[in-house]
Amino acid sequence: MINKENAYKYLKELLNLDRSISGARFIETEEEYENLAIPEQKGTVCFIGRRALEGYHIKSNANSIVCDYGAYAIGAKKPDKSILNGESYALCGLYSNKNIAKSVVDSMHYSEKEIYGIEIGPFSKVSNADIVYIVCDTKQAMRVFQGYTYYYGPAKNIGFIGNQAMCGDILSKPLYNKDINISLFCKGARKYGAFGDGELAISMPIEIFYNTAYGVFMTVDPVENPKDKVKLSKRLEVSGIKYEFDMQASYGKVLDEYAKEIEN
Repeated sequence: MINKENAYKYLKELLNLDRSISGARFIETEEEYENLAIPEQKGTVCFIGRRALEGYHIKSNANSIVCDYGAYAIGAKKPDKSILNGESYALCGLYSNKNIAKSVVDSMHYSEKEIYGIEIGPFSKVSNADIVYIVCDTKQAMRVFQGYTYYYGPAKNIGFIGNQAMCGDILSKPLYNKDINISLFCKGARKYGAFGDGELAISMPIEIFYNTAYGVFMTVDPVENPKDKVKLSKRLEVSGIKYEFDMQASYGKVLDEYAKEIEN
């Protein structure tokens, strides 16, 4: 039977995701970090985030994260005023002036809470995650947002800039906004994360993830056609979940019947 506790399992099958659904947990103290018996991963936040999608359960801190701006975004390092006021961003050539650069920095919502490190891996191994994220194509993203909207209505805190994608769009913004976010990635993420041209990312706090995943399941009957429902049932069964969808249900059919009632 479908329930929210195995959401990571049935969402992966419903969406037919190629990569693991991943979780990230922010670690506050050095003691907790050192006692966490998993490998430490050196690299950019983009690369570390990708390793989780590949199935690796790892940790990183300020010493092992090699991109300062990624560490600033998630709170592992503290940025100075020249960064927060947009000076360094204005110099890089991505923005037309300092005011625009400052507005961009503000929109990233760098974590105000300093952390010692981050635990990241497949959601099945980071069940107490703060943030859950997936990498998918646009059709899969459509289904995720249909699931989100089933419970929460239109998303109100979507924000991305094509820069600092993994650290900003995927990790810090959803935590700040306590809401879902989407990222089209950035050059760094596509290089170090090795994401394809057609891939994007969706991220959300763990409490929203459960309802969103369940919403994806609840909207299968009205959205999917009978042929695809058969495929979905078979994929779920492989994962140990038995469920038969309603082959007669569709929101188009319901709307047609409603229109006939109004006409009469």
